Amino acid sequence: GCSDGTIRVYSFNNNDDDYTPTRLFTGYFQDSILDMYLCDEIGIGVCATLDGFAALFSLEDGEFIQSCGLFDRGVAARSVLVTNDGVVVDTANDSTTTTTNMESRWSVVCGGMNGAIHRLRLNVDQSTGKVDYNNPFHVHEDTPTQINPSHEGPVVSLVSPTNGLFISGSSSGNFRVWDCSYGDVSNVESSSSSESSEE
Repeated sequence: GCSDGTIRVYSFNNNDDDYTPTRLFTGYFQDSILDMYLCDEIGIGVCATLDGFAALFSLEDGEFIQSCGLFDRGVAARSVLVTNDGVVVDTANDSTTTTTNMESRWSVVCGGMNGAIHRLRLNVDQSTGKVDYNNPFHVHEDTPTQINPSHEGPVVSLVSPTNGLFISGSSSGNFRVWDCSYGDVSNVESSSSSESSEE
């Protein structure tokens, strides 16, 4: 992702030193791309943009799918992640279960320059295993997306070490471990750089 809003795709499979982009996606993003995450498993990429949006695009053809404004005007979306929530739902019984042959849940997690973190559930077509391009976000206008507590500084890093968990890190030196395996998100552990240096 680039400051001019373009995405360049490079192929490092060849043996020469020609690192020119194999594809260039342009015109989809209105502002600088600050972070990007690619999720081949469900066929999407997502960008965090300077104007506060999480924007989805297809990994198949680079086409823009949809964006969602998450932060107040002037607050950038700084980091982004696609995570498997580790939740499977028995759609016949409408209950949460731990079996693996049912509908899994995916989310976009986006951290802002203001320390806030938002989570947007995704609609995944279970027959194809890919995001529903016509209705990618499983949210409505009144759906709360912000998870608490917020960080004290910009959320500069997001990572998911395993299904159902993700970790956020901020410029203030704190990190938090979040559990999303039961549908809701809860903070299960927090630490700061000052706590780590005292041990």
